[in-house]
Amino acid sequence: MRRRTWAAATLLTLMLGACEEGLVRDEPPPVIVRSGDRSFELRAWAYCFGDTCADDLPPADPLHVGSPGAIIVEFPLDGWSFTAFFARAEGCRRAQRITLEALGLGRSVLRPAGHADTYDVTLFGKGDGDLSVTFRWSTPRDGPLGGPMVRWPCSPSADA
Repeated sequence: MRRRTWAAATLLTLMLGACEEGLVRDEPPPVIVRSGDRSFELRAWAYCFGDTCADDLPPADPLHVGSPGAIIVEFPLDGWSFTAFFARAEGCRRAQRITLEALGLGRSVLRPAGHADTYDVTLFGKGDGDLSVTFRWSTPRDGPLGGPMVRWPCSPSADA
């Protein structure tokens, strides 16, 4: 009995050590966002993929992609779709939800939503698992209002 307990404890210790070193952890591939001739790799800050679920917070100061007229989103796995949540980078953070237009071959296009402004855009991907990535985008023109709106908590004075 002691031998089995020791063997189980040893195996558990090895498995936990491997997870800490990233040897066993399943992680989705990065999401690529392209604006013009520039591309950015975004790693998921929250996901369920393979046998692993990980939750973190979106970056406080996300990568700023500039102000292109549209963004191409690429993801290398088949069967995934993406939804974007636009929340103003400053002030009250009402979010608008927009479903990305699939272009095929793992590519989708994201166009501006709401009034031209600077937004923290969170992409939620769903396929054989799910993931979330966030970037900042200064939209150069107005787009359609997304819906339904989600409101992040804010003070009444922040509602500009």
